[in-house]
Amino acid sequence: MYLDHFRLSREPFSIAPDPGFLYLSAGHHEALSHLQYGLSHGGFVLITGEVGTGKTTLLRNLVRGTPDNMNIAFILNPRLTAKELLESICDELAIQYDRNITISIKHYIDLLTRYLLQAHRSGRSTVLVIDEAQTLAPVVLEQIRLLTNLETDERKLLRIILIGQPELDEMLARPELRQLSQRITARYRLGPLNPAETQAYVAHRLSTAGGHPSIFSDAAVRVLHKKTGGIPRLINIIADRALLGAFARGLRDVDTNIVKHAVFEVLPTTGSTWSWRNIFGVALSVLALVLVGLLTARFLPAIFAEGRTAPVLPDVDRQADSSEPAQAPAQAQATGSEPLALPEPMLPTHSDVAARGTAVQRPPLTAGALQRISYAALFKTGGVAYDSDEAVAPCEFAQRVKLLCASRSGTWSDIDLLDLPVILELQDDQEAPFHVAMIHGNATRMTLAVGTETVEASAEDLKALWFRNFSFLWPQPPLYQGILKKGDLQDGVVILRDRLERALGRPISYTISNVFDDELLDALAEFQKREALSVEPNAGPMTWVRLVRVNASRPIPSLRTPVDQSP
Repeated sequence: MYLDHFRLSREPFSIAPDPGFLYLSAGHHEALSHLQYGLSHGGFVLITGEVGTGKTTLLRNLVRGTPDNMNIAFILNPRLTAKELLESICDELAIQYDRNITISIKHYIDLLTRYLLQAHRSGRSTVLVIDEAQTLAPVVLEQIRLLTNLETDERKLLRIILIGQPELDEMLARPELRQLSQRITARYRLGPLNPAETQAYVAHRLSTAGGHPSIFSDAAVRVLHKKTGGIPRLINIIADRALLGAFARGLRDVDTNIVKHAVFEVLPTTGSTWSWRNIFGVALSVLALVLVGLLTARFLPAIFAEGRTAPVLPDVDRQADSSEPAQAPAQAQATGSEPLALPEPMLPTHSDVAARGTAVQRPPLTAGALQRISYAALFKTGGVAYDSDEAVAPCEFAQRVKLLCASRSGTWSDIDLLDLPVILELQDDQEAPFHVAMIHGNATRMTLAVGTETVEASAEDLKALWFRNFSFLWPQPPLYQGILKKGDLQDGVVILRDRLERALGRPISYTISNVFDDELLDALAEFQKREALSVEPNAGPMTWVRLVRVNASRPIPSLRTPVDQSP
């Protein structure tokens, strides 16, 4: 209905698990890596996640990319007895049996064993994928475990991937299922999208459908994330309804009011439902208004008589939501450049911002356009040209040039320690924030790309505008598939160990080269301490950026080095 209105080639927010719309957040990328691992190794691979987080879409993408020498049995409805499950597996693999007679479980297993041996001799592998596995009965799960006993001297004949909701983790923690749990060689819990990923997800689906990625305003996407909790299925449902609402009103963009109305239509429980709690809340509000009126009548004349201004309560109270602990103050770099000494930000009010003059003013452009222009300035610091008018989203474009996007909430010390040009999210007296690129900075002055202009600003100019949120681009390490942590089994671990050995100047022992073990964890903590990073049991963007700089494996921009932003 709204496709022509928004110049879309197809529905961007269909809830069908279309692999063509697959967006790989860091979590989805890692979950897909675990699934791919399950295709090439024996034992069990377990992927769990809440309803609507994208597990089935990952499965469809996995099946579409399987090699020709692989047979897959796909069980979508596992509410079966052990015998019915074996029968379904035989049906999926086209194993012939007599349906007119009663067949025992042993006979099904004999048929399956002969099939697997023949496939193995023919150079083919077999994978069993069970979706919604949390509905399996414990006795059926035990039968599935027994299937992994089908093996030769060299390898398992059947690889099994279990996909389910978090209840599956609870089931496997039962004592009677400990043997199955011990055979799980890789497991991953898929979570919802964070705010930055939600924005990239919406832009990706719009771009894939042939539309402009900024149809939804930044503020609208933030509301969408808040109301859906970052669950992709809910994002799709509400975003689809929001596009329909904008079309009905003849609008080309989706704002916060349209999204809120869509939420009300899709999730009616968020609407007004009168209860004693509502009535009590309204009564308190009325009482508060009466008290404010009495106090105003009592004190306001005296305030004006003394020439003072009555205090204004802030209409926005945004607390910093740091996804990572604050970093330790940065140490001076070997180059001798003066580190940043920016004041820690205060949380301003709209009235504070409106009342003060600053060198940083919001240009007359949409918030989406400003964000894309800011990313173009960031790309340029690394010698990469990005056209802010093209349909592809900045973070999707970054992957094409071996860069990754990261967003976080932190302090000036974090930015100093990162030593990369960053995009700052600033807030003035308008509802939606706006973005500028900080391409150079020292102890006293910062060079900012504000829209199409380059502006020199002081620390005080930014102090009342910045709410701790910033984004940056960083080089993608070889074989990088997301944040690495203890227990991970992937080839990226080999790269991490190699970089840490170079940085620390010593070898790191291991038993299996691509397993993140205790020795690697200790080495990671040693490096993080040396670099004044917060010691965390994982290797994320902050750690990787420092490793790239120490190893000098790839030149990357420095915030302390002036950058020519002229055309």
